[in-house]
Amino acid sequence: RNGIDVTGGNVTIGTGSTVGFGTTAFFPDNAKAVFGDGEDLEIYHDGSDSYVKDRGTGKLKLVTSNLDVETASGENIIIGEQNGAVKLYYDAAQKFVTSSSGVVITGICTATSFEGSGANLTNLPASGDSNDITACLFI
Repeated sequence: RNGIDVTGGNVTIGTGSTVGFGTTAFFPDNAKAVFGDGEDLEIYHDGSDSYVKDRGTGKLKLVTSNLDVETASGENIIIGEQNGAVKLYYDAAQKFVTSSSGVVITGICTATSFEGSGANLTNLPASGDSNDITACLFI
């Protein structure tokens, strides 16, 4: 009537999960940890892939001071720094970083259109060469 006390080992609840009462909770493949009265959040592994599913009406929020998203081998994918930059990587090479003055892109930036005067663009080719059409678009 007052609850269950476990002094060692594991407890199996139904056929869905085995819970180790120590530092880790163990769930077999396809067993879901489900949170919320409306089963709003699921975390599980299906034997091949891992899932965090927000099935509710709100947002999935990751709240942290700093964020590092890496591949299994340790290559950076995304780094987010509190009060600082957000960095995006391609094959462990930094390609996009935010700063207080804008963004820096390393490599080719392709866009389907450009809006604005272009008055502050720098390093454009001089007039009179084979890049005239490109340079004229930003004048």
